[in-house]
Amino acid sequence: MIRREAAVVWPSYFSKSLSRKQGRRVPLPLAVRNPNSENVAEAAEALGMKAEVEEGAHPSTCWNRTGKVLVTMRKKMTKERLIRTIARKLMENEQKRSGEHEGEKRKLPGHGKRG
Repeated sequence: MIRREAAVVWPSYFSKSLSRKQGRRVPLPLAVRNPNSENVAEAAEALGMKAEVEEGAHPSTCWNRTGKVLVTMRKKMTKERLIRTIARKLMENEQKRSGEHEGEKRKLPGHGKRG
């Protein structure tokens, strides 16, 4: 068996639009819309891990070339724990992005404080 230093993480593991059977590996509350390899790498790096994006397609969906992320962990953990940790960070990032968009909507002229 070949031992790797980095874990292969596919964006489909975090996709809200996929079922578990189709390849999602996190519960729906931790899943995000339209994850891509850059988002996954950004989340891993924000957690202090080394992340490298490579071209590729998950073997079960070889027609969909989403790319993959090779994640080198700071400390030893299972792949399942790694995936859930990244999923939480992806959720946090998605919530920040949606909050920024909502903030922009609130700043429309004529919608400020009354007074």
